[in-house]
Amino acid sequence: MILEDDIRASYTLESTINHHGKFQVVTVTETCREALDQFKLYTPELVFVDITLPDGNGLDVIRKLRTENESCHFIMTTAIP
Repeated sequence: MILEDDIRASYTLESTINHHGKFQVVTVTETCREALDQFKLYTPELVFVDITLPDGNGLDVIRKLRTENESCHFIMTTAIP
């Protein structure tokens, strides 16, 4: 799963992941709210999370999702220098 509000960044990340035969992106979301809903629907094993989002921040999303699935892994992404 990818949580990224920059369309170009999410497209690049999704293309790169899907290019690898052993991985598949199940959903791409742009907001915290959308990510929380999609996480329940798809229960991904790995989530790429942007830090800065239009309706919150990625750290808060990770904290919330971690309570729903302790075995899920997270990778933080950001374009902030």
